[in-house]
Amino acid sequence: MTRFDDLGRQIAREQDALRAHSTVRTEVRARLDALELPEVKRRTWPIALGATATAGALAFALSLWLWPSAKAPMALAVTIGDEGRPGTTGTWVEAPSASAVAMRFSDGTVVDVQPSSRARIAELRPNGAHLLLENGLAQVNVKHLPNAAWRVSAGPFAVNVIGTRFDVRWTPEQDAFELDLHEGHVEISGCVFGQNYALNAGQKAVASCRQGRLRVGSQAEMQDETAALGDAALDDAAAPEVAAVDPQTDSLIMRATIPNPDRTLTDGQFVTAIIRERQEAPRLVVPQAALQVDQSGYYVLVVNDQHKVEQRRVQTGPQLGTDVVVTSGVKEGEQVIVDGIQKVRPGQVVQATILQAAGG
Repeated sequence: MTRFDDLGRQIAREQDALRAHSTVRTEVRARLDALELPEVKRRTWPIALGATATAGALAFALSLWLWPSAKAPMALAVTIGDEGRPGTTGTWVEAPSASAVAMRFSDGTVVDVQPSSRARIAELRPNGAHLLLENGLAQVNVKHLPNAAWRVSAGPFAVNVIGTRFDVRWTPEQDAFELDLHEGHVEISGCVFGQNYALNAGQKAVASCRQGRLRVGSQAEMQDETAALGDAALDDAAAPEVAAVDPQTDSLIMRATIPNPDRTLTDGQFVTAIIRERQEAPRLVVPQAALQVDQSGYYVLVVNDQHKVEQRRVQTGPQLGTDVVVTSGVKEGEQVIVDGIQKVRPGQVVQATILQAAGG
């Protein structure tokens, strides 16, 4: 065994020792300076071998030192509108009444916020984003990429997306949700959908938490369902308070929605309508301030006989002034919390103060 064999073994030991230390560059210099290199007079290849081995040890040590400094993946970038202004988490996008506004993401995804609609970027991630549609219509085209994860929320509904193309509409005044799926597959969660309701290309979903309604079918079949849901919600949300009689003609203008599947009624036709007064059955109402909503639907907080707070899921009907009709979930005489809701939680013992209802 020659001294060059001893040198190779010593370098190998130094490599193993350097792997266990963090101050690599300093120790590399100190240990290499301490090596006893043999004198070589005529044969030069051992020096080349030694130099190569030393360089290998140094390169390996430096690679160990540099490797942990790799940067974390960057979140997606986004530009807004034709002018390409940069967007970030929290950016609001509001389209004017005459044109749409596009959000273009660095992964190739494009979201067109349609006229008179409003949306917000809730979160940007390396593999997707979370968007909130506050009201109106958005046309979404998500680029299908490995590990992509997108989420579009609209009121109490959430649409989970990997890669697809769809239109989503949310009308908060009517509590009406619509989704037309043109390509791919999505999963919808929230109240009437439950968790991860699957929707496939060519299907349309129409839903309302307030009415407890859900309709799913082909896009051609669902056109009438969409109109029916919108009219029903509009009747509940925007019914006139008092019908006024015109003193000049002694006439009363009213609006009615009448099914006409056989096209018996035509535009401009004169008809005689007989209107019978409907006798409303007594209905249970709660103050609108007591009504809360999350992805599972509407709920109220009730104070039970033990003075403890309970969360109750409720089904709601039309709004009557400052009250909302409740069809299930609470009983007459129970106490619902209308003030300080954010300060209490289910199971907490509270001392309730009874508020006098308006009008006595």
